[in-house]
Amino acid sequence: MIERVFYQNYDLDSLSFKYGKLFDRIQADGPLKGTGGASTSLYSVSASYPAFGPILVGDYIYIYTAENTIAKRRVATKPSNDEITVDSNVTVPLAGLASWYFASFRIGTADTDGWHSTNPLTRAFVNLDFPTITAAGGVDVSIEVKSLGALLPKPIGAPFNFPAGTPVKESVEVTEMIGSVRVGLKGGSGFAGTDDLSVTLTGVPKW
Repeated sequence: MIERVFYQNYDLDSLSFKYGKLFDRIQADGPLKGTGGASTSLYSVSASYPAFGPILVGDYIYIYTAENTIAKRRVATKPSNDEITVDSNVTVPLAGLASWYFASFRIGTADTDGWHSTNPLTRAFVNLDFPTITAAGGVDVSIEVKSLGALLPKPIGAPFNFPAGTPVKESVEVTEMIGSVRVGLKGGSGFAGTDDLSVTLTGVPKW
């Protein structure tokens, strides 16, 4: 089974459709350190070797805090290439850690944003996992596919709407297996709370 990620614990922030994509994990090129206790702040071990050069706000980092233990956090702020803050506390040693990874998250409204390829799959599904929807007008979901060589995407049905306060766990089959698919999310109204929206593409590989 192959899995690709569009959104991971995403918090709605727009009344128009945005299309997100989480890229594959990349091993980081420099060690980091914490404060020695629970903290949202992380630092380069050496200021002359900035660990966070390629990191942007909204990206995800995966830190080996102990043997076989990985802490997953989202980057909240980036004061410099030597310092970031993350969305919740993490405890790491003051000494540099040998291994940590990051995954870039990019989101936008352009026709080129958010696409994952369906080429290596024989059958695929877009999986919606929304344990928490707080946006007052709920969340709208648009799923689009584009075949190889096509200039314009086509939707899979009409946009779905899921109301606030109702957990969602659904799968929608992809109808175009030689091309790509993307998922747009937008809020109906109001963003006072924190939504928790995850969307993945899963499928059976051809080989």
